[in-house]
Amino acid sequence: MSRKLVFAASLMIVVVGMLDVASDLHVGYASPYIDVNVDTAYNMITNGSYPDLMVFDVRTQSEYDSGHIYGSVWIPHTELEARISELAGHEDHEIIVYCRSGVRSVNASETLGSFNFTKVYNMLGGILAWESDGYPVWNATVHNLNTTFNYDTIQAAIDAPKTLYGHTISVEEGTYYESVVVNKALSLLGESSSTTIVDGNMTGDVVRITRDHVNITGFTIQRSGRTLFNSGISISSTGHCDISGNCIVGNFIGIYGSPKNMSISNNTITTNHVGIDIHRAEYNIISRNRLMANNVSIHIYNANSNDISENNITNNWRSITLGYSRNNRFYHNNFFNNTEQVLVLASGYANFWDNGLEGNYWDNYTSVDSNYDGIGDSPFIIDADNTDNYPLMGAFSEFDITSEYGVQAICNSTISDFQFNNTAITFNVSGEAGTLGFCRICIPKALMNETYRVFVNGTEILPAPLPLPCSNSTHNYIYFNYTHSTQEVVIIPEFPSFLILPLFMIATLLAAILYKRKSND
Repeated sequence: MSRKLVFAASLMIVVVGMLDVASDLHVGYASPYIDVNVDTAYNMITNGSYPDLMVFDVRTQSEYDSGHIYGSVWIPHTELEARISELAGHEDHEIIVYCRSGVRSVNASETLGSFNFTKVYNMLGGILAWESDGYPVWNATVHNLNTTFNYDTIQAAIDAPKTLYGHTISVEEGTYYESVVVNKALSLLGESSSTTIVDGNMTGDVVRITRDHVNITGFTIQRSGRTLFNSGISISSTGHCDISGNCIVGNFIGIYGSPKNMSISNNTITTNHVGIDIHRAEYNIISRNRLMANNVSIHIYNANSNDISENNITNNWRSITLGYSRNNRFYHNNFFNNTEQVLVLASGYANFWDNGLEGNYWDNYTSVDSNYDGIGDSPFIIDADNTDNYPLMGAFSEFDITSEYGVQAICNSTISDFQFNNTAITFNVSGEAGTLGFCRICIPKALMNETYRVFVNGTEILPAPLPLPCSNSTHNYIYFNYTHSTQEVVIIPEFPSFLILPLFMIATLLAAILYKRKSND
């Protein structure tokens, strides 16, 4: 009996020992994960042998935000089981899990194993061991302002399940080598259009919009692929998007697509093969952009009823190409130093080249302005179906004074330092010394509703410019000229209304003083 007990006890010791060895190895089909050190983890992340590899940070958000492995996905270990559906499709992909020191990552690795994730690697020692071995940590630079969650890439912020309709993604300055697909209705906001750069690395589209109500502002978007239709921003048949305040540089096509009811405004679009290329597009507004040094600045094909205004189109090989498009309206654009102004690909398609009162400035227009209103006496003819009836004699500018009001100028000078101090308008004009300069100014009556006095370098222009016949119930137009150098122009009301009461009070006071003195005498 005693021999049997001894044998049974010995057998139990052997079995327990075997179980301990098996639990230490964590290998084989029954194991939920494999332990790896930080050197192995770094090699897996960087050597390119695991294209579908994912890295999970299972710490708290504050720990993740203070520094993490670049590109790691943040899911706290306490939420992993509830959010396991977010990982669908990765069951057979390599997954590296880490925490601060290696405790929470074990729990998370076991959870993944229980849900049949087959290639889970627990990084021993966590982020502390990673940093101790000299490997870099990263502070997230892409932020969802609505959820306060942070990400390393723009695409990760867009794809995150918690990023919803109407959210704003804020992107810090830096260069992001990404091909971004915006498939949610949200806003992308760059810190600065000169330093927040999305670089397509000359592969495909840089940014592709596939949903309505997307806003993109504050980025440099550059270096798309070089094959046909590769674009800085590619737009599917979407509507009500806004592309504003960006630099779109060095792409095959700057902005390309079939948008509807879209705004493309205040962008600098330069050194692209084609700046803006729209087709089967309608009711879009393209305004206040600077289109420079492109092969073609704007290409419109089979697109109708779009509004193109207040753009500076300079130093391009061709300004506008129009093909099978009608009822588009072009006005207040400035065409400077382009090799070719407009190419119309098919006859019989009429477009509007003015707003009924004013057209565009063409630097190759040669007519005169005999009645001094800033509008040429003869039309600028493009072809039989396209004529600018009111070509401008100088470049068009608009200066925003408030959110409601702006002052417009047609001028053959360079205007700088434009200001309005609630009483007077001041600005500088410059041009070739000795030549004749002119300005035609449109002033909202809500800003200055008086007879105006105009001073050039302190000398008043006499007689005072009278409102032109085109003035109306809301705006006054005045015209004046001068000899070019660098001149300061000041426009003031003849009798500013805010001075009338103080002047009356001063006059009353002086009269009282004189009366008192006379009485004392």
